[in-house]
Amino acid sequence: MSSINKGALILLVSTSVIGWSGISFAYRPFDSTDAAVADLGQLEVELGPVQFRRSEEERTLIAPAYILNYGFAKDWELVLEGRGEHPVWPAEETRSRLLGNNLFLKGVLREGALQDKSGPSVATEFGALMPGFNDEVGWGVSWVGIVSQRWSGGTIHFNLGGALTREHRGDLFVGTIFEGPYDWTVRPVAEVVYEREFNTVETYSVLAGAIWKVSDDLSFDIGFREAWVNRQPVTEIRAGLTFAMSLQSEAMERSGRVLRHRTRRDAATDQSITSEPMTSPVAMVPSIKLSLEAGGGRARNGFEDSIFNGRGFVGGISGELNFPIGGVAYTGLGVSVLGSGISGTISDPITSHIRLLVPVDAIVGLTFTPWRVSVYGFGGVAIGDVKVTVPPFSATQSVAGWSAGVGADVQLTPVLSAGVKYRHFDLAKQDFSIFPGEAPSLVRERGDTVTGTLSWRITTPR
Repeated sequence: MSSINKGALILLVSTSVIGWSGISFAYRPFDSTDAAVADLGQLEVELGPVQFRRSEEERTLIAPAYILNYGFAKDWELVLEGRGEHPVWPAEETRSRLLGNNLFLKGVLREGALQDKSGPSVATEFGALMPGFNDEVGWGVSWVGIVSQRWSGGTIHFNLGGALTREHRGDLFVGTIFEGPYDWTVRPVAEVVYEREFNTVETYSVLAGAIWKVSDDLSFDIGFREAWVNRQPVTEIRAGLTFAMSLQSEAMERSGRVLRHRTRRDAATDQSITSEPMTSPVAMVPSIKLSLEAGGGRARNGFEDSIFNGRGFVGGISGELNFPIGGVAYTGLGVSVLGSGISGTISDPITSHIRLLVPVDAIVGLTFTPWRVSVYGFGGVAIGDVKVTVPPFSATQSVAGWSAGVGADVQLTPVLSAGVKYRHFDLAKQDFSIFPGEAPSLVRERGDTVTGTLSWRITTPR
C-alpha cells in the first residue's frame, strides 16, 4: 500500500470515532456522502418510499425521502433533496411537514479510486438550505469536503463539513461510511456520525445496513440507525433504492428511431418499404412521463366544530421519473401541480376553498405487456393552498398533509398514453388566524379527486 493510501486510511479511521444529521448529503442510506458524482447527462434518483423514525416525543413516517442528482458537466452535478414527514403517535403536533429541502452543487476535485484511477477521490458539496413547510423556516448555507478510498477489501468515505443553519447558528458535521467489498452483490455497510449545532443540539449516531447492487444503474438499500440527540435516543429504519438514467442518450435514441424508419428496397418488387418503429412497453425502460390532468374533486371541510362538503374542478400538470424493476414492475417519483376549484359553503356563511394542491409521491406499478397497460399506486406528502372566508374576514395559508391513490395508463402510441387517476388527500388540522385579535380557528381539509390524464413519455435506454 502506498504512503498516500496509508495516510488516507489513517485519517478516515481516526476521525470517524467522533462522528444523525440535521444536514444530510447524498448517498443512500447514509447521512454522509461519497466523492463521486453522476456522469455527464445522467440523472440519478435516490428514493426512500416509506421510512420510520421513533423518539420519545413521537413516531414519524417519512414518505417519501428523495435525492435527485443530475450531471450537468464533467465531474459536477446538481443535487436537489427533501423529505415528507408525517407524525403518527403520540405527537401533539400531527401536521405533515416537508423538510430537508436542499439545493447543492457537488464536484470532484481529484479523480481517484471511485473514478477507476489511483489514490483517494476528493470532492466537495455546497449550497443552500431552503425553507420547509410547517417547519424549518428560513434559509441557510452548507459546505462539506469528502475523501473516499477503495481497496479490494472495502471502501471508506470521510466527510467534514460546516453550515450556517436556517436559524443562523453554526453547525459542524463529521461522518465516516464503511463499505464491504464493492464487487460483492450484497455488501455490508456502516456509518458513524457526529453533528453539533452550537448551543442547541448535539447528535451522535451509528448506522448498520446493506446495499444490494442489482446492476450498474439499480441498487436497493436498508439501514438501521440509532442516534442520541442531546442524549435522547432516536431509532430510524431506512429502506429505499437508487437508480440512474441517461438523459443525453434520448437524442441518440431518436436518431436510432430515424434509422429504423429508413426505407429499404424489397428485392422482389424493387419498391420502398418503411420499417415499423421499435417501441418499448409502458414503463419497461427508464422514462420521464409528463402529463396533463383534468377532472373533479370533492372535499370534507372542517371549521372548528362545523363539517361541510365542497366540490369543484381540478386540473394541472404532473411529472414522473420511472425506473423498471425486473420484468413487469417499476418504481418512481412524481410531483403534480393541480389548480383547484374545490369550494364549499355553509349558511353562517363560511367558505373553504382549496385553491392549489401539490402532491409529491413515491410510485410503484406493474406493466402488462400484451395489453400495453400499466397500473400503479402512489403516496406521499401533499401541500395545499387553502383560503377560508368568514365575511368580512378571510385568510389564505399553505398547509401540508398526505395523499395516496391508484391509477392506470393505456399506451396509445410509442410516446403517448391516456389514463385515469384517483387520489385521496388529507391536509390535516391547521390553525388559521382569521379574526383580528382572536385565537386561531382550527381548519381541516380532506377529500378525493378523480382526473383523466394525457401523458407524453420520454424513454431512455438502459
